[in-house]
Order: sequence, then structure tokens, then C-alpha cells
Amino acid sequence: MSATCLTLMSALMFAQTPAGEKAPVKAEAKAKVVFVQASPDAGAVDVLVNGKKEITDLAFGKPSEAKELAAGEAKIELKAGDKVILTYEAKLAGDKQYVVAAVGTAKEIKAQVVECKFTAGKAHVIVLNASPDAGAVDVSVAGKDCGKGLAMGKTCESAVESGKTEVEVKAGDAALAKKSVEAKADECCCVILAGMAKGTPKIELIAVEAKAAKHEAKPEAKPEAKPEGGAKAEPAEKKTEKPEKAQK
Repeated sequence: MSATCLTLMSALMFAQTPAGEKAPVKAEAKAKVVFVQASPDAGAVDVLVNGKKEITDLAFGKPSEAKELAAGEAKIELKAGDKVILTYEAKLAGDKQYVVAAVGTAKEIKAQVVECKFTAGKAHVIVLNASPDAGAVDVSVAGKDCGKGLAMGKTCESAVESGKTEVEVKAGDAALAKKSVEAKADECCCVILAGMAKGTPKIELIAVEAKAAKHEAKPEAKPEAKPEGGAKAEPAEKKTEKPEKAQK
């Protein structure tokens, strides 16, 4: 018998699972989802995902607890009493975190999905305009412009230093809403402008916080340095290094 055959047989013997034991099954990655009822006149709603009721009586302006859901296609339904007022087909990725907000008036309600993003060493703030009558708004985060003319359903985002961070929304020169949020390094804070600029419920900012998994926080992107005089930059010399062993 050849040496090659012996080697293959030995490998198969060691790879076999002992009798009576099942091979370990790798846990499927889950998506984490927070639901927010940001529709001003839809009332409290139940949230169903793929036919299963996940949340009961979610009131306006109150974020739900984070729900772990299977990755892949997800049919999201909102029910007011026995009536389905919104159906949305979402595609969720494993190990990702999302905020799903019901926005618009009850007659024109729709789902807005925001994927949480994370920046290593910084707090990542995402602002969503979900107010039906505020129009295009200007948003500042920590005193700096985040978005100009932000229409309903649109977002802007900013990576800021950890600590108390002020989010302010204006329509022209008129202040609409202001909120101080606890922005933490390696975390994402999604801030939703909800309610009515003219009417009730009064316009407000709703904050939803998400913590990053270790692999999610990425270094902040830095602008590439341009050479002086318009000269073409030469590619950096590649160095070959031995890979380091991953720490257990």
C-alpha cells in the first residue's frame, strides 16, 4: 500500500467522531434588531416576524428590547389590534445590528431600516429624520454639521469622541429638537427625529444604543495624503511578514 493511501486513511481515522457522539454544530449567526414605533398616529402596535409575535403593544417613542433574529429573509408585520397596518420584507445579515422604525402617518406608514455602524475608539452617531411634517432639516452632532436638508426617511452620521454629545435639529433658523446622548466608544447611537412639528405628539428625539461586537468596530477612515505639486503618488512598498498566531 502506498504512503499516500496510508496518510489518507490515518487522516480519516482521526477525523471520525467517536461512536455515540454527535459532531459539534456551529451556532448560526443572529441579527440583533431594535424596533421603534415612530408613527405619530398609529398607536401602540404588535410586531410580528415571520408570523411570530415578538413584541406586544409597542408605544410611540419607546424603543423595544433588542431581539435576536435568524439571519436571512424576515417578514415584518405591524398590527394595530387585529389589523395589519404594515408589512415589510427585510434581509438581515448575521452578526449585524439594526434599528427598524415605523415612520410616516398611519395612512402612509412604512418601515425604515438603519444598520448600526461602529468606529474603533469613537462613538458612531446616526440621525434619522422620521417626522412627517418637519420637512428637510439640518442636523448637528457635537456642534458640527452632520446633515443639511435632511429629508424624511434620510439619515446622516458622524463619528465623535466618547462622552455627552448634543444632537440638535433645526428647520431653517427654527430649533425643532435637541437631545444630549451618552455616546460611548465602540458603540452606535441611532437618534430618531419623531413626532409632529405642528401638532401632537410633539416632535422629539429618540435615542437607541447598540454595543459593537469585537469584529464590528473598524478604525475611522482617514483621508489619503496627496503629494505636493500634483505628482503621482508611488504605491507603498509591501513588506512580507510572518503571520502572528491568534490569541485564544
